[in-house]
Amino acid sequence: MGKFDRLAKTGKTPVASSKVRVAAVLTPELQAKVDDFLKTKAEIAALEAHKKDVSGEVCADVRRQQDEMAYNGQFTNSLQVKGTKGEAIYISADSFSVPQEEDTQEELRKLLGKKYDDFFQTKRTITLHENVVSNSEMLDKIATVCEKAGMNIGEIFDVRDKVLAVDALDEKQYDLPKEKLDVFRSLVRQKSPYLK
Repeated sequence: MGKFDRLAKTGKTPVASSKVRVAAVLTPELQAKVDDFLKTKAEIAALEAHKKDVSGEVCADVRRQQDEMAYNGQFTNSLQVKGTKGEAIYISADSFSVPQEEDTQEELRKLLGKKYDDFFQTKRTITLHENVVSNSEMLDKIATVCEKAGMNIGEIFDVRDKVLAVDALDEKQYDLPKEKLDVFRSLVRQKSPYLK
C-alpha cells in the first residue's frame, strides 16, 4: 500500500454509453406509438424554438431596462414581466465565463484599468501529471520527500479514489447469470433508456 492510498476518498461512478444500434422488433401497435412519439417530439422542438425566439425578444428589451435601472442605483437581477394573460419572471444570473486567452485578458486589463482586480480573481489549481499519478513508486518518493521536510501529506494533497465502470459494461453485464442480473442492476444503476 502506497503512502497516498491511506488518504484516498471515494467518489461517484460515471455512466458508460453504447454506440451499437440494432433494430428492435415491434408490433404494428407499438410502431404507431413510435410514429406518435416522433410527431410529438417534432412538435415540441418547434415549440421550444418558438419559445426561445420570443424569450430572446422579451429579454433583450428587459435587459435594456435592467441596465437603465442599475445605472440609476436600482440594480436587481430579477424583474416581473407581465403579459396580457399572465406573467413571467426575468432573471439574470451572477455567472460569467471569463476568456482565458492572454490577448483577451490584456484587452480586459486595458478596458477596465484599476477595476480589473475588482472584477476578476485568479484561482490556481495544481494537479499532478497523469504519468505521475499512475506511478506509485513516484508518488511514494514525493510523499517521502514531503515527510522528510516535515510536511504532512494529508494536509497537502486531497486524494480521491473512484470506482468506475469498465468500458462496455453495458454488454459485459450479460456475462452474469440471468438470476443475478436484477440484483446487479439494483446495485449498479445504468442510465435509464430513453427515446430521442
